[in-house]
Amino acid sequence: TVIEAFSMLEDDSLQYFIVGHGNDLSFLQLVAERCGVNNRVHFMRGVGDSELISLYRQCEAFVLPSGKEGFGIVFLEAMFFGAPVIAAREKGAMDVVQDGNTGLTVEFGDTIAIKGAIERIVADTELREHLRANGRSTVVEGGPFTFSRFTRRCAEVFEMVDSTAG
Repeated sequence: TVIEAFSMLEDDSLQYFIVGHGNDLSFLQLVAERCGVNNRVHFMRGVGDSELISLYRQCEAFVLPSGKEGFGIVFLEAMFFGAPVIAAREKGAMDVVQDGNTGLTVEFGDTIAIKGAIERIVADTELREHLRANGRSTVVEGGPFTFSRFTRRCAEVFEMVDSTAG
């Protein structure tokens, strides 16, 4: 759906990078070709940490409207490196991405909404910077997804369990 949405964007100077390994590579390459954007969709495998960090920092938006994320680790990673996030309103993404605050959310499978979210982030510098800053604040300096907050929440849960065990 992202490739299809990407093909509908008016700005044909934008590039889309798909990073990682998976069994869908040949299928996604066919979709990019069918949509006429195979020259602007780049499949990157075996990307090292420094290159991945660079990609996050340079991107206009990190777009992963998946319906299968058990938890939003990849969104937190993107936020840490300052990438504005677009996610589906599904499963684990909803624990991490707050629409209009730490990212934009769309209905899973809604190509038109994905296109619209990409266009909003690309066109609106203020929104883009707002999402960058708020996303990053969730994973640094006491944000809800920092290690210190995680350990505090665990301690609270364990103390509740311990006090009821007696």
